[in-house]
Amino acid sequence: LRLKNLGKAYAQEMSTTMANTDSSATKPTDADVICGRGKEAFNHKGNRRFREIIRANTEEYQNTKTKSEKNTVLIAIIKQVRGESGGRFLRKDFVTQEWHEVKRDEAREKIGQSLREAISNMDPSRKPKRRKIREKSSAQEVDLKKLIQYQEEIFVTLVKEQSEGKHFSGSDSDGDYCSEQGDSDGRY
Repeated sequence: LRLKNLGKAYAQEMSTTMANTDSSATKPTDADVICGRGKEAFNHKGNRRFREIIRANTEEYQNTKTKSEKNTVLIAIIKQVRGESGGRFLRKDFVTQEWHEVKRDEAREKIGQSLREAISNMDPSRKPKRRKIREKSSAQEVDLKKLIQYQEEIFVTLVKEQSEGKHFSGSDSDGDYCSEQGDSDGRY
């Protein structure tokens, strides 16, 4: 019974604290949170305020045990952003150059991600692991780029040779692909 009431209260609270529509906004105010990356979002006054709100609620979020408790923290943060100044969560449409208020699920996702990042930044033992993962990932990306470049070279060669009338039947004992007419060095 308590969970049902909590679910109803949550739905009611979310409908009053944030519209579920993608309403158009003229431009961000100092109270708004810009959803996105880059200097504009990071340096925006509303985003700086948002980071302060996140820092103030990180410990409470970290101490929650249930999803409903986490939702309560998220609702409190939305209320703080909206506050007396009416802050909104906005995203810029780069095609139309218009600002739009994001749907509540996207705002909740941003808040949750910000809280998780703040928690991970509190634990310095996690940072070296992340660096190692990034370094490994970077090395894998280099290997993958080399492989793709090599495959592109092979593809270009195959297309060129096919356009010259060579037809391919498979590979020889070395694993090299050969045409029925023979390679340029006379091998089959």
